[in-house]
Amino acid sequence: MKKTKTAIFTLLLLSAFASSIYAIEQRGIGILPANPREDNERTQSIFIYESAPGSVVEDGVMVINNTKETKTILIYATDTTPSSDGAFACKQLVEEVVNEGTWYKLEKSEVTLEPNTNEIVPFKVTIPEGVSVGEHNACIVAQEKKELANNPGVNLNFRSAIRAAVTIPGDVIKKLEIDDFHYSKNENDKNQLILTLANSGNVSLDSKIKIDVNNFVTSKLFYTNSSDFTIINNKKQTLNFDIENNPWGGVYRANVTTTFEGLNGIETLTKDIVFAIIPSAYALALYIVVLIIIITAILLTLGSKKKFVAAVKDSNEYIVKEGDTFNSIAKDHNVDWKFLAKVNNKKPPFDVEVGEKILIPLIKPKNKEEEKKEIQAPVQPVAPAVVPPTTASIGNSSEIVQPNMQRIGNIPPANMPNPEIPTTLGQNQDSPSNPGI
Repeated sequence: MKKTKTAIFTLLLLSAFASSIYAIEQRGIGILPANPREDNERTQSIFIYESAPGSVVEDGVMVINNTKETKTILIYATDTTPSSDGAFACKQLVEEVVNEGTWYKLEKSEVTLEPNTNEIVPFKVTIPEGVSVGEHNACIVAQEKKELANNPGVNLNFRSAIRAAVTIPGDVIKKLEIDDFHYSKNENDKNQLILTLANSGNVSLDSKIKIDVNNFVTSKLFYTNSSDFTIINNKKQTLNFDIENNPWGGVYRANVTTTFEGLNGIETLTKDIVFAIIPSAYALALYIVVLIIIITAILLTLGSKKKFVAAVKDSNEYIVKEGDTFNSIAKDHNVDWKFLAKVNNKKPPFDVEVGEKILIPLIKPKNKEEEKKEIQAPVQPVAPAVVPPTTASIGNSSEIVQPNMQRIGNIPPANMPNPEIPTTLGQNQDSPSNPGI
């Protein structure tokens, strides 16, 4: 046992479907059921028995060496073991066999085969008394045996297994449910759809699984997959489906359909999910630019519409007279003819009839040249307010007082009377030099 524990192992999770056939096709070693039944093609890759408790079944396993070298191959029966994803898997040679694997007794524990030869190894299946109704699974495994050059241990570098299923007759329960279905990113940043199926019945179920992924907006098919899986009884199995990446991202709808043979015929399970693939940094930057352009266009459109509504609301009615044309009406009221046509919903050739009411907008949109002039026009400085002179009466004389005017020395301000020159009061002021007023 100690020597065996020093051996080097390669752990393989083994599917119930023709793993041995795959190995044989790859020019390796493998095993197959020696006596497949004509009425059940699944027996070509799986040992399938239906027997009562206490009975004994005899069968054989064909060991195949499809290589160019002589091989020594170990043959043994063992228990099934849960895998990380719930799929069918088998215990290693060094692990203790305590369950259904103990039901199987092979006549040989190893065979030596020449290149491209095979040998059938008989075995018996003894079904214990009192075993429960339903399906019971075990494994029959083939492993290449190699001696280590510097170690007495055994180097087991290849494993091939076949599932062996015994069904005890009785109240068979077939119950399969979709336990979970979601989108995720794996450790390599790849997109995955993860499906978990729960078989709470007492027999395994062969399930056909179909997944379709469509664009949520356009309904265009993005991904599809159709596969067959066996879901072991009283187990949950998780299946991962890699889907291609889309650098532009998007929102998608995924539909999974699972069909299996129930007690009353074919049953179908289905589930839909909606998920989003995040776009790449480049695509995200481009989306932001496009979004800004769209928002700007919307704002401009709303502004133009707002002005139009205001123009229609704030307008006067004009009754078309004899000799009026649409162009002359626009010119007479200093309104752009295109804007006038829009307000009045006029179409070419813009005909008007005498007595027709035409809305003349009071709000007139400015043309591009006017707007350009307003933008380019310099700001004019504000001139100081001119305060008119005030007249103050002193007795019978008047003195004009100029604001902000001060005397400098003995020089009086311009246009102001000199106080040093006397003025005769009460005398006739009509004179050539001073005409009467």
